[in-house]
Amino acid sequence: MLTQELFSRFPDQIDPDPVSGKVYSFTATPSLMDSGQVSILDWKTALGTSATLNGGPVAIHGTMAVAPTVTTPYTLIARGSIVDTTTVTLAIYQTGKIISFSASQTFIGAGDQVVLRWNAAHGSAVTLNDSSVRRTDSVIVHPLKTTTYRLIGAGTVRDTSAILITAVPLDQINRALRKSVSVSSNSRTPALANPQSLSTAIPQRSGEAAPATVSGSTATWDRISSSKKSLSDGGTTTRQRGGSNSLPMTTPGLTCARRREDREGRR
Repeated sequence: MLTQELFSRFPDQIDPDPVSGKVYSFTATPSLMDSGQVSILDWKTALGTSATLNGGPVAIHGTMAVAPTVTTPYTLIARGSIVDTTTVTLAIYQTGKIISFSASQTFIGAGDQVVLRWNAAHGSAVTLNDSSVRRTDSVIVHPLKTTTYRLIGAGTVRDTSAILITAVPLDQINRALRKSVSVSSNSRTPALANPQSLSTAIPQRSGEAAPATVSGSTATWDRISSSKKSLSDGGTTTRQRGGSNSLPMTTPGLTCARRREDREGRR
């Protein structure tokens, strides 16, 4: 791989059998383009060569920027101990050709923004859903229902490209990530794809957690522990202890593990 790269850059120094008149390489970038677009011709020939490009003398190594308006061949001739000839052709899009047509997104909620972009060959007459538009342009649309956008280019050829935008009614879109989630005391892994700021409703029982708040990737809740003691008059008294816990959470999925430091009826 390295040898090929070095040879493409320094063919004279690496060629084990240099022969004057040899064409090492001749390329055009790009080789397919719109009328008036610039392409770069690049060539390399052997030392001692006399080279011409479309009849005009050129250096044995060189580049040239060209901007043809019609499909044009470029011929490199190298003369020395041998005569070597190489031709590259720059092809120009015919008028009416749609070069590109794209949408920023194709599956949306009804009324969401979509950016349509297109580019057609120079000299093309272009319509978008039967309305005349510039051959190269963009437009923002907000489709309220599933819609097909059809771009048509007319000129020497007639070309058509279509994009389907699927619009889902807002009441059918899953908004679960924006709602609170409830878990029971024995549910330790409620499935959440990406928790942001949720409240979990957990029963306040002895040794259980009070409602927890999830912020970013950390869950915080209050804990309550209680114990009962019988009195001599037959009644009871309840002692409660409080505090708070904070634990990191992972995604995808949310795992809450709480540690009970005060257990009911600690003896």
